Amino acid sequence: GHLYTTVLAWVIRNFKKMSGFEARLFTGSDEHGQKISQLAAKANLEPQEFVDKNVENFKFLWEKFEIDYDYFQRTTNLNHKNFIKKIFLKMYEDNHIFNGEYQGLYSISDEEFLSQSQAVYQNGNYFHPVSGAKMELISEKSYFFPIKRFQKWLEDFLLENPKFIFDSKIANELRQNFLQKGLEDLSVTRKNLKWGIFLDQKFENQTIYVWLDALFSYLSVFKDQIDLENPKKSNFWTDSAQII
Repeated sequence: GHLYTTVLAWVIRNFKKMSGFEARLFTGSDEHGQKISQLAAKANLEPQEFVDKNVENFKFLWEKFEIDYDYFQRTTNLNHKNFIKKIFLKMYEDNHIFNGEYQGLYSISDEEFLSQSQAVYQNGNYFHPVSGAKMELISEKSYFFPIKRFQKWLEDFLLENPKFIFDSKIANELRQNFLQKGLEDLSVTRKNLKWGIFLDQKFENQTIYVWLDALFSYLSVFKDQIDLENPKKSNFWTDSAQII
């Protein structure tokens, strides 16, 4: 799947360049999160060693299939980490991050949070779907992104731009499984996550949750060209394609 989507992106980049456009192909690796740390432990490696090994495998794959790219961004790169911290602070200052309480099911042995729909319910208890460990309902302090504020904007945007999501089946799934049920504000930090981008004492040394960290890798690669006070001035991503 990773090879397939990268080949598509490579073809689009080359076609645009042949058509006279300034086009660039960005790829990379998403390297943080609890899942990575668990896989590293199973391989008897430190998380950084584990992701270093994975990156070499990806680069070997692109070389083997003669896929040249303009940027390869790793979320463990220092330039990415520093950019994400600036983004998080900017979102907080603009009231797009707020402090709250995260509640969910937690497996101590797996060190993993799950929603009730993700866990297995049996005889009045919840269990981890992979390990079978009993899960406890716990609460912890967290920072949230208030996505509920943007539900109406998102619904209107998708209605006005029906081709924004190319596959209509996926667009319908988004509407039915998320928008129609009502969006819930998203927890964007974790208190006890050991492998990720750590915030300072102002944010109680919490770790930025991997989905927020990874998504901004599309911007951190162009960090020197982005004015956080006026991001619309940036040259890139005004006409872009994300292949998933």
